[in-house]
Amino acid sequence: MILTLCSCRSPARLANDVPQHFNSEDFFMTNDAPTARTAMPLPLRVALWGSLLAIFMIPTVAKATYPGMLWTFGDFVVAAVGLATLGVLVEFGYRLSDRWSYRVAAMGAALGAFLLVWINLAVGFIGDEGNPLNLAYFAMLASVLIGGAVTRFRAGAMAVLMLFCALSQLVILLVGQQPMGFEWVATGVFCVGWLALAGLFRNASQS
Repeated sequence: MILTLCSCRSPARLANDVPQHFNSEDFFMTNDAPTARTAMPLPLRVALWGSLLAIFMIPTVAKATYPGMLWTFGDFVVAAVGLATLGVLVEFGYRLSDRWSYRVAAMGAALGAFLLVWINLAVGFIGDEGNPLNLAYFAMLASVLIGGAVTRFRAGAMAVLMLFCALSQLVILLVGQQPMGFEWVATGVFCVGWLALAGLFRNASQS
């Protein structure tokens, strides 16, 4: 009886019994997780950064040829940082997956976030740029970035976050009680865009 109780396997023997093909990382991954880290091809990268540089040159040339332009040095710094951030986010989104539906959605989300920030800094989405309600848009984008990082930018989670963006923009507008005008048209365009991106992310999660 005593020999039977003492004949339990040693920790080393137990470790050897664990299947060697088991991978804890695979266990926690889902089917909609990003599957590749493919860098953007050089022609696409040149086209991307060339386009961003061309956009930056528009106000630069306008400032040099039209003295009445009100941009200051700080405005150019903000524009340069914003466009550079957009470029980095687009490249990052491209690397996250080999699925083109995911890539297009990720790049579209980066562009939508950039436009939303640009509008708020330039003229303000609701009222003028001094309206404190416009800070809610920055909180919305920060929530999406944090949520994406926590979920490792999985396609299914990103689809939910895009739906969150559409709903949040509509709620912010309703809270602001704006009359029919630019705000409603712009919000409608953004909401349609977020919903389209949600569909692309959902398609990527199921492919």
